[in-house]
Amino acid sequence: MIVFSTVSKLFDDEYALQDVSLTVEPGELVMITGPSGSGKTTFMRLLTREYKPTTGEILFDSIPLSKISAGQIHHHRRKIGVIFQDYKLLPELNVWENIALALSIIGTKDDEIERRVTDLLDLVSLTDKAFHFPIQLSGGEAQRVSIARALSTAPKVIFADEPTGNLDSTASKNIILLLKKINSLGTTVLITTHNHDVQKWLGETRHI
Repeated sequence: MIVFSTVSKLFDDEYALQDVSLTVEPGELVMITGPSGSGKTTFMRLLTREYKPTTGEILFDSIPLSKISAGQIHHHRRKIGVIFQDYKLLPELNVWENIALALSIIGTKDDEIERRVTDLLDLVSLTDKAFHFPIQLSGGEAQRVSIARALSTAPKVIFADEPTGNLDSTASKNIILLLKKINSLGTTVLITTHNHDVQKWLGETRHI
């Protein structure tokens, strides 16, 4: 599904990634670790075509990302749901609206939005918080909303970039268990972390 072939990314005179080659198969759960500044977020931005490699090639579903035109990038990005450390929820929208927004933007019919958001709220156990605003949520709840939002367009891949970075231990463990559940339902999941507890909870997960 995902192939990095001797990929390097150079910023000025410093490499963020150098000669990275790896393959991620459909349905895998993969943990990507390394200290801050080691290139984990750069990896994600290369995958979403926010960045282009300095050298090397990236394939997604056998399609070289270098061949995707500017007009096709938004279609590619719908296949990758990104979860951020700082949630990136829109404060003026409630939980329901935050999850529904991407579906509305791509022209999904109202009855399908209703069904999809209802199912996602159930998946992340936030049905009772549907009309709360981000400021009313705990950190763990806000991250669960961001997970539901990332899943809203049914992406093939979820990329969770330090998803527990702002959470306490209990909330962090619940987020990792939720991501493992999502993976068990068939979605490919990549999790970047430098948290040793997260690495322990992920157990025998493939580790890059």
